[in-house]
Amino acid sequence: MRGWRFHVHGSTAVTNILSRERRWRLALAGSSLLAVAVPFLLVRFPPITDLPQHTAQIRLLLDVLRDPGSPYAIQWLTPYGLSYVLLGAAWALAGAANAGRLAFLLLALLWVVAVHALAADGRRPESQPVLASILVFNHTLYWGFFSFLFGWPVFVLWLHATEPRAVLSLRRSFALAGLAFVLYLTHALWFAFAALWLVVDGLRARLPLRSQLARGATLLPAGALAMWWFVNLQGRGFETGTFWGSSLERLSPATLTDSILGGVTGTLEPIALAFLLGWCALATVQAWSKWRESTDGRLLSLAMMCVVLYIVLPVKFQNTLQFGARWMPYAAVALLLALPAPRFSPLARRVAALLLLTTVCMVTSVYWRTFERVDMADTRRFTTAGR
Repeated sequence: MRGWRFHVHGSTAVTNILSRERRWRLALAGSSLLAVAVPFLLVRFPPITDLPQHTAQIRLLLDVLRDPGSPYAIQWLTPYGLSYVLLGAAWALAGAANAGRLAFLLLALLWVVAVHALAADGRRPESQPVLASILVFNHTLYWGFFSFLFGWPVFVLWLHATEPRAVLSLRRSFALAGLAFVLYLTHALWFAFAALWLVVDGLRARLPLRSQLARGATLLPAGALAMWWFVNLQGRGFETGTFWGSSLERLSPATLTDSILGGVTGTLEPIALAFLLGWCALATVQAWSKWRESTDGRLLSLAMMCVVLYIVLPVKFQNTLQFGARWMPYAAVALLLALPAPRFSPLARRVAALLLLTTVCMVTSVYWRTFERVDMADTRRFTTAGR
């Protein structure tokens, strides 16, 4: 009876701890979402380069649907298209003038949700995804790589679904094949990245060759579609030079800062990255004696893979800009989540992480408001006059 009673009390204590952890995770995720939303809510025109171009795609889609004789054609099976479901929903909800801003806001929130979900899935410290949420304000957001940003939440699903210890049943194989199609329709680069990760993750987990081949087979249907699309793309004769740049220059502090964030000028980004670097360094030193137990090896491998891609891939390939640099924000996210948190009180860690995220979002809001007031003054007058 004593043993039974002890077991019940112990189970209750564990349940209470998990419940408290879950509440903290939800509270911190909600706070992160509110902070990230602020810059988008304080301006009408976020400083996002391709925002008008993406919004115009919805107008062209509606033109084609209204006029079958239009010179335009809808390419249903091309990659990059799935994200336009979100943009189309934003158009339907907010109209043409606000569709782009709303779509990028929703995408940024989805990006942050994916970070917090990944941390919760791996039981990583609650402060880490708060800090990683800062990285949503990276150069791919400011360039307006809408479909590429949309690929991150889908890849997080892929990470969860391809856990090496999971038994690859027939049902799971079909699910992975379907998810591979979703990755392809989200962005071709994320599909290629997911395929490479499947190999790296299998080698890291020392899976038997048979298991590796079975996992790889789930990519074949979507891979055939991707090959068909790429051959057709090459057949159209679209070709521009590849620009490599200097591999050594990529490792300079300024270039690394621009590759991880790279959205605004000034001291905000160097200070934020210095804080994150110090946070990681302190956690590493404190946990050195128990490195293996306190670190998520899978996420650390993901971070290393992203860094290698950053170093070896060109700066521009065909019409794709930031070909290598676009992986660095995800290297930073994976590294933050992989490492343990510094050894001071959990409450202090949470407060420090939220304080840094809030500061970054507030200063970003000031930058965006200034950009809209000064650089977008003529555009604002034009849109007001056109009403």
